[in-house]
Amino acid sequence: MRFLPTCSSTVPHTHTSEMVITLCSVDGFRALVERSLDVEVTGLDRYGVPIKINASGWQARILQHECDHLEGTLYVDKMVPRTFRTVDNMDLPLAQGCPKLGPR
Repeated sequence: MRFLPTCSSTVPHTHTSEMVITLCSVDGFRALVERSLDVEVTGLDRYGVPIKINASGWQARILQHECDHLEGTLYVDKMVPRTFRTVDNMDLPLAQGCPKLGPR
């Protein structure tokens, strides 16, 4: 099991994607957040030994989300402007000028 009580991430690649993000503490709402598709995360394992994890895809997205939590950041702090919406309105088109979902 890996445990990262401290977390710093660097982005070795410039590929990003707009992703729909939700959070239990902001229930019933969603927003778009730009995430890197590849990351390198450093921290400490459960024994205090430094570790480095290179991740891509879904694992990269999850690690960025968890690092945000450790830094006290919620997705509403990083969301793309004008994309915050209720779950009931997720099928409506985004406002004019908002980015498209998916890789960039």
